[in-house]
Amino acid sequence: MIRIFQLLVIVLVATFAAILGIGQVCGRYQIHIKVSDSASHLIKNADVKLSPITTDETRGKQFVRDTSDPSTFAVTFTEGDSFLSFHMVTVSAPGFDPAELKVMFVSCQGRTIDVQLQKARSGEKPIWHFENQLTVEAEGPDGKWAEGVTLRITNADTSEVVFDQKMNLGYRSQSLQNGTYLIELKAADGQMLTSTVDLTVLEDRSLKFKF
Repeated sequence: MIRIFQLLVIVLVATFAAILGIGQVCGRYQIHIKVSDSASHLIKNADVKLSPITTDETRGKQFVRDTSDPSTFAVTFTEGDSFLSFHMVTVSAPGFDPAELKVMFVSCQGRTIDVQLQKARSGEKPIWHFENQLTVEAEGPDGKWAEGVTLRITNADTSEVVFDQKMNLGYRSQSLQNGTYLIELKAADGQMLTSTVDLTVLEDRSLKFKF
């Protein structure tokens, strides 16, 4: 019985470590960007630059064009390389308005980003596609993770409900497309908590609620 309990503890610890990224080993990780126009035609003469906004944490790394696919770029970081402040990714191409995206990269978390550039002086905004990880925690009056809490996540732009289930021990980590989301938590006694989260920049976010 003791042996079974020990194994159960090990499995639980390993599961939470994987969720939180603790002890994650990758050696190196990459950020990929694919460039196209508003009609999804690949742009093969674009340029992608990574630059600091305040503090330079790039370690001299820069996006490099893929020789087999000129519309794709990648920058490679070493395990342990993380941004503590926002940096700017700028994508430009002849005949198109440049596009900018604020980013904050985290060690061992590779990213795939798609951007659709708009014709020069069209007045249209570039279209970005990427995912952020949103972590939601619900704490009860006793300071422990709340049980029986239902989490509802709704895209504020499209009104699409992307998640509507009970949380597991007051915790949920959800991958979401870039956008703005309405977060609603409903406790077992009917109490409601709401918040809005902006995921239009590339950054994983954590929200903590207390009932």
